[in-house]
Amino acid sequence: MFVLIFSLFFIWFFLKFFLVPSPCVGASSLQKLAYPKDKTKYIQCRDEFHYEIFTCPNGGEYNDQTNSCELLSPIIDICEQEKPCLNDGHCLRLSNSSFKCNCRQDWTGERCETPLNSCVKKPCGPNADCRKLITADYEQDYVCVCHAARGYGLSCQEGV
Repeated sequence: MFVLIFSLFFIWFFLKFFLVPSPCVGASSLQKLAYPKDKTKYIQCRDEFHYEIFTCPNGGEYNDQTNSCELLSPIIDICEQEKPCLNDGHCLRLSNSSFKCNCRQDWTGERCETPLNSCVKKPCGPNADCRKLITADYEQDYVCVCHAARGYGLSCQEGV
């Protein structure tokens, strides 16, 4: 009798503390449960102690709210798709529908569309040097140094 009681206690103790309990204990037959280690998988209970693990088709994830596999919306890179930053600005994707442009020196604006000075538009022409001017007295904010520094003006077609 003692051996029988000891054997039953040992079996109970072993089952309780050493075997992994079924995730389907308390669940109904054919109930689906989220697989805790991988969102792309789910558990299909056959009964309280027997179950199978399935993978969602097409790379979907199991949604335990709807009890079904759902396809994930693809990540849209708005920076690659729309190329919203102008004048060699660098685009940072914040979400599928928003971005931020980091502008190069001498450019500003939401899309790097506004020059900070006129020299960035290269108004002087080839083989000329554009110099920024800081002045409140004149409308222009640059001067062109032309013909190997032998002339200057608003473009290098005119010399002074």
